[in-house]
Amino acid sequence: MSCPVTKEKVEFVTKQFLCNVPLNNFQWNDIFSDLILDEIAQQTLLDSTINSNLVLHLPLPTNYQKSFLKRIIDCLEECRQRYSELKETVICDEIYSAYGRLVAIAVTEDNFKHYMIKDKDKVISLKESNNLISDGTTGLRTWQAALVLSEWIFKNESLFKNETIMELGAGVGLIGLVLRECSPKKIYLTDCHQTVLNNLCKNLKINIDKYRDKYRPDAQENEDSSFPRGFPIEDRCLYHNVGPPDTYVLKLPWEEVNIEECHKLGVIDSIIAADIVYDEDSFVALVGALKCLTESCSVKRVIFSCTERNPETLKSFLLQMNSASFFQQELEIPVQNNFIWPTDTPVKLFSFKRSL
Repeated sequence: MSCPVTKEKVEFVTKQFLCNVPLNNFQWNDIFSDLILDEIAQQTLLDSTINSNLVLHLPLPTNYQKSFLKRIIDCLEECRQRYSELKETVICDEIYSAYGRLVAIAVTEDNFKHYMIKDKDKVISLKESNNLISDGTTGLRTWQAALVLSEWIFKNESLFKNETIMELGAGVGLIGLVLRECSPKKIYLTDCHQTVLNNLCKNLKINIDKYRDKYRPDAQENEDSSFPRGFPIEDRCLYHNVGPPDTYVLKLPWEEVNIEECHKLGVIDSIIAADIVYDEDSFVALVGALKCLTESCSVKRVIFSCTERNPETLKSFLLQMNSASFFQQELEIPVQNNFIWPTDTPVKLFSFKRSL
């Protein structure tokens, strides 16, 4: 690519595209004025987005890809008219060819997002729903509190080295995969909805088991899962990856957390969760589970990331935590570095420690 500035802009547009940032929120950074004069840069952008092997094998929503490419075509054609006196302005044919290919593709339900982790020089790929609620659950997509918490974890990754960590409401698995980069000893990823758990297992296979190269949309939900025979809580285990770190997916409804189950799990150093504080009807079970886990599993810290959609709901949860003798400390929200999240609704981070 002829211009380092253009290269930087292409990389940032690619990052936004891969994680499906809404086009209305895109930061284009006046890239089209550069692209219209640089056919190589156009090809580079196309190869890193629409035509990348990653997207071809684990595609973003087809309509999103078409809208993205249509925006690029429209803006480049506008720039070409603006710079009509310059003979060297050009739009490479491959852009039009790629758009034609997308128009002919049937819409599929298997859609993915890809998170470029700059600090680790890797990509996390997740199968996610386009809908806010799917199959009666919100756990089939990544929410902004999970992105904030993931950024915070990378900023504080030394806290989790050699630890055993449990995530409540693991959803699509982003936080669990981020935690694996922090050299923990063991990770328990828990949820209660079967569809969420099946999707979580699939996402772990894609990212951990090198399943990406042979991924088939019609694969059985539990295909190739290894199962830890003899594991004390094996009746709850849907997936196990031998570490380091050992990674388990457990079906663990909060109302079923009791002393016996906690003793089977053993010591848990940290409990983390994102965007699970939104339904007041669940708070009694959630706080009860946290009390039991902290008492029985020697938990050192509890970290929650909460999107403050309704301040009264969050206030109610914090009051119940206080009544259960959890001391709370609000943490600083990290700067966006590895992840991009909307800032229209505030996210708050809390650390809890229980006075026993």
